[in-house]
Amino acid sequence: MPEIITQKPKQDYFELFLRQSGLRFTSIEYGTSPDVIARADIAIGVEITNYYLEQGPNPESEYAQRIARQSAIERARRFYLKNNGRRVEFSFEFDRTRPIQDSNSVVNGLVALAQRTETLEPGFISESELDYRDLVPGLQYVSVGAQECDNPQWRDYSPYPTPPVSLKMLADIVSDKEGRAALYRPCDVYWLLFIVDLSDANLDDELKRGRINLIWSKVFQRIIIYNVRTGDIIANATLVSRATSLR
Repeated sequence: MPEIITQKPKQDYFELFLRQSGLRFTSIEYGTSPDVIARADIAIGVEITNYYLEQGPNPESEYAQRIARQSAIERARRFYLKNNGRRVEFSFEFDRTRPIQDSNSVVNGLVALAQRTETLEPGFISESELDYRDLVPGLQYVSVGAQECDNPQWRDYSPYPTPPVSLKMLADIVSDKEGRAALYRPCDVYWLLFIVDLSDANLDDELKRGRINLIWSKVFQRIIIYNVRTGDIIANATLVSRATSLR
C-alpha cells in the first residue's frame, strides 16, 4: 500500500476517545491483536478500525487514488525542495475519472511543473501559461503560493465523494474482525471501536436512529462508533456525546 501521509496512530485515536467518553481505566496497554488492552475490574480488549484507512481495496477506487495522489505529491515536494526548489506552497486538483497508473511519472511531472513555475507569477496557473496536463495527466488545477516559508506544503484539493457510514458497512467490518479473533490476546471481553475522521462523513439513517444494536457479534461485547470531528459516540442503541460515560 502507498505511504499514507497523514495518519494518526491508533493510540492517538484511543486517547481522544477516552477523553471524549469519560471512561477511566487503571492501566492501558497498546499493542496488536487487539490494539488496546484496557484494565479496570476486568481486561477489555479493544480492536480499532478506521473508516478512511480500511475502505476501498480496489487500486482505482477513490480511497486508493486519494492515497496515491497524496503520496506522489509528497514525494515530489521532498525531491523538489531537496534540489534547491523555491520554498513556496502548491495546491493541486486532479480529475478523479483518470486514476493514477504510474506514480513515478506523476512525481517526475510534478517536479518538472514546479520548476517551470519559477518564472511565473504566483496564484492560479492557467494552461495558457503552462501546459501542465501534458506533464501530469489528469491534473486540472494548479496554484502557487506567493510567500516562501520554512516548511511549504503541497496539497491535494481534489474533490471526492464520501459514502455514508452504513449499518451494512459496519456489519461487514464486524464480520471481518471476527474472522481474526483467534489471534487476539486473552481478555475478559472485547470491544470494536470504529473511528470516523472525515469532515464530510455521515451516518446513514439507520445508525442515526440508533439501530447499531441490530448488529450482533459473537466476539465483541461492545461495538462503538466514534466520530472524531463531531465528538459523538454511538454504542449499542445509545448516542453518547461529549463526556457522558458509556457504562
